[in-house]
Amino acid sequence: MAPVASDAQKADLGVWNIFANADFPDREASLRKFLCAVSTGTFATCSLSDDQLLSTALAVFKTRTVRDMGQSGPFMHNGQFDTLQDVLKFYEKAGAQARAGQLRNADPRMQAIALTDANLADLAAFLNSLNEDYSN
Repeated sequence: MAPVASDAQKADLGVWNIFANADFPDREASLRKFLCAVSTGTFATCSLSDDQLLSTALAVFKTRTVRDMGQSGPFMHNGQFDTLQDVLKFYEKAGAQARAGQLRNADPRMQAIALTDANLADLAAFLNSLNEDYSN
């Protein structure tokens, strides 16, 4: 479902995995300023409560679909990877770290990510196959 502010069931609330989370205290001030900016138009701390900021954040943080993913690089929140293959290798490594207990706060499902080089190539090819042909 595409996120929309008018329907909370269709909203991506991923920001709340970080905002007001004791594991990410250094990010809260910046996120608070950003969420205040969504509401007030000014990147600054405001007096809105967490509940008010939550309603402001609905549908602001949208999760992209996999359609056209191969054409949307660079990848990750900071653009650190140039190819889907690099992203998949990152997650494969994170899965290995999770299984070894070396990944802090890892979701238990991360342990299930165990791909071979052939799997990585096949998965990257599949994701790239979801690209639209805009040449027509």
